[in-house]
Amino acid sequence: MEKLNMNSYFLVHITTLENYNSIIKMNQFLPSKYTLKNPQWLGNGVYLWPDNDLIKLGKSLVKCNKKVTNKDLKRIYIQVDIDENKHVNLDTDYWQERFLKFTNNIYNEDNTLLNILAANREYDKPSSACLGEFGKEFGKCVDLFIKYLKSKGFDIDIVSYYFYHGRRNNVLGRKELYFRQFCIKNENLVNDLNSCLI
Repeated sequence: MEKLNMNSYFLVHITTLENYNSIIKMNQFLPSKYTLKNPQWLGNGVYLWPDNDLIKLGKSLVKCNKKVTNKDLKRIYIQVDIDENKHVNLDTDYWQERFLKFTNNIYNEDNTLLNILAANREYDKPSSACLGEFGKEFGKCVDLFIKYLKSKGFDIDIVSYYFYHGRRNNVLGRKELYFRQFCIKNENLVNDLNSCLI
């Protein structure tokens, strides 16, 4: 039996006021579902952010999908205990190599996804058009990858990845912007909201 390798993560879920009220009423999160019109970059699941990691960017991404104002956005802070053996961290060489090998079998004649992944690693922000295609293809591939891993006996609870988001000017000069997203695949980790709220 594999030894547990537990870590606690303090994360925030950013959503609309309407979704927030539903979440609180049901005492559980509403998983996001991947569609081509509304691609989820890490596939189906519950999306969370590190609680100190570019909350403004998180808000802007939520607002992109729904025409809402800042007043309509709510945050839910939680603590989640994750067994790292069940965490597909796509920033590690171990998981990125396996993911790239898997996607290469799907896109053996099209390097679009692989090129964008490489650009992301090299901190070279792809064009908006590329990012749009990236969102559609990346989320689909993540879901296929998780399905494949489960067929091989892997027990996967969560996927995470840092997405590079270009450079922005601030008072100290130009700053690299990147953000990490977490996507919970095992909803049992957070299906009793009261037990993980902070």
